[in-house]
Amino acid sequence: QVDGILNRLHVAVPAARDGKARPPVIPPAAAARLQQRANKENRKRKLEREIELEQGDDYVLGMIYTTVVDVSNNNISCTNCPRSVKYHDLTEDRPQVEVIPTTV
Repeated sequence: QVDGILNRLHVAVPAARDGKARPPVIPPAAAARLQQRANKENRKRKLEREIELEQGDDYVLGMIYTTVVDVSNNNISCTNCPRSVKYHDLTEDRPQVEVIPTTV
Protein backbone atom coordinates (compact mmCIF):
# COMPACT_ATOMS: atom_id res chain seq x y z
CA GLN A 1 0.00 0.00 0.00
CA VAL A 2 2.89 2.38 0.72
CA ASP A 3 4.35 1.75 -2.73
CA GLY A 4 1.06 2.79 -4.31
CA ILE A 5 1.04 6.05 -2.35
CA LEU A 6 4.67 6.82 -3.14
CA ASN A 7 4.04 6.37 -6.86
CA ARG A 8 1.33 9.01 -6.73
CA LEU A 9 3.24 11.42 -4.51
CA HIS A 10 5.29 14.04 -6.32
CA VAL A 11 7.55 16.25 -4.22
CA ALA A 12 9.01 19.40 -5.71
CA VAL A 13 12.77 19.24 -5.45
CA PRO A 14 14.60 22.25 -6.87
CA ALA A 15 17.25 21.39 -9.39
CA ALA A 16 20.22 23.60 -10.17
CA ARG A 17 19.78 25.29 -13.56
CA ASP A 18 23.03 27.19 -13.61
CA GLY A 19 25.90 28.08 -11.33
CA LYS A 20 24.19 31.07 -9.66
CA ALA A 21 23.59 31.05 -5.94
CA ARG A 22 19.99 31.85 -5.05
CA PRO A 23 19.71 32.30 -1.28
CA PRO A 24 16.21 32.59 0.25
CA VAL A 25 15.00 36.20 0.37
CA ILE A 26 12.28 37.76 2.53
CA PRO A 27 10.70 40.75 0.75
CA PRO A 28 11.22 44.07 2.60
CA ALA A 29 7.47 44.71 2.91
CA ALA A 30 6.92 41.29 4.50
CA ALA A 31 9.84 41.80 6.89
CA ALA A 32 8.44 45.20 7.91
CA ARG A 33 5.00 43.68 8.51
CA LEU A 34 6.47 40.93 10.69
CA GLN A 35 8.45 43.51 12.66
CA GLN A 36 5.33 45.64 13.13
CA ARG A 37 3.34 42.65 14.42
CA ALA A 38 6.08 41.77 16.87
CA ASN A 39 6.31 45.32 18.23
CA LYS A 40 4.15 45.39 21.37
CA GLU A 41 4.15 49.16 21.87
CA ASN A 42 2.44 49.98 18.57
CA ARG A 43 -0.51 47.62 19.00
CA LYS A 44 -3.94 49.17 19.45
CA ARG A 45 -5.16 46.50 21.87
CA LYS A 46 -3.43 44.49 24.53
CA LEU A 47 -3.51 40.74 24.36
CA GLU A 48 -5.62 38.95 26.94
CA ARG A 49 -2.47 37.25 28.23
CA GLU A 50 -0.73 40.64 28.72
CA ILE A 51 -3.70 41.92 30.72
CA GLU A 52 -3.64 38.75 32.82
CA LEU A 53 0.06 39.19 33.60
CA GLU A 54 -0.40 42.88 34.51
CA GLN A 55 -3.34 42.32 36.87
CA GLY A 56 -2.01 39.15 38.49
CA ASP A 57 -4.44 37.69 41.04
CA ASP A 58 -7.05 40.42 40.38
CA TYR A 59 -7.56 39.23 36.80
CA VAL A 60 -11.05 38.01 35.91
CA LEU A 61 -11.72 36.56 32.47
CA GLY A 62 -14.92 37.93 30.97
CA MET A 63 -17.73 35.85 29.55
CA ILE A 64 -16.58 36.54 26.03
CA TYR A 65 -12.88 36.22 25.29
CA THR A 66 -12.77 39.71 23.77
CA THR A 67 -14.31 41.21 26.91
CA VAL A 68 -12.28 43.46 29.17
CA VAL A 69 -13.86 43.65 32.61
CA ASP A 70 -12.76 46.36 35.04
CA VAL A 71 -14.00 45.76 38.58
CA SER A 72 -13.15 48.69 40.82
CA ASN A 73 -15.06 50.39 43.62
CA ASN A 74 -17.92 47.93 43.16
CA ASN A 75 -18.53 49.38 39.69
CA ILE A 76 -18.39 47.12 36.65
CA SER A 77 -17.63 48.44 33.19
CA CYS A 78 -16.94 46.19 30.25
CA THR A 79 -16.76 46.11 26.49
CA ASN A 80 -18.77 43.63 24.45
CA CYS A 81 -20.62 42.41 27.56
CA PRO A 82 -23.81 40.49 26.87
CA ARG A 83 -26.92 41.71 28.64
CA SER A 84 -28.11 38.15 29.27
CA VAL A 85 -26.45 34.77 29.67
CA LYS A 86 -28.54 31.58 29.55
CA TYR A 87 -31.77 33.52 29.98
CA HIS A 88 -30.53 35.40 33.05
CA ASP A 89 -30.48 39.18 32.85
CA LEU A 90 -27.10 40.44 34.03
CA THR A 91 -28.20 44.04 34.43
CA GLU A 92 -30.95 43.01 36.84
CA ASP A 93 -28.59 41.81 39.59
CA ARG A 94 -26.15 44.70 39.29
CA PRO A 95 -27.81 48.03 38.55
CA GLN A 96 -24.38 49.72 38.38
CA VAL A 97 -23.36 47.92 35.18
CA GLU A 98 -22.13 50.32 32.56
CA VAL A 99 -21.92 48.88 29.06
CA ILE A 100 -19.44 50.78 26.91
CA PRO A 101 -20.38 50.51 23.22
CA THR A 102 -17.53 49.70 20.87
CA THR A 103 -17.25 50.14 17.15
CA VAL A 104 -15.62 47.24 15.38
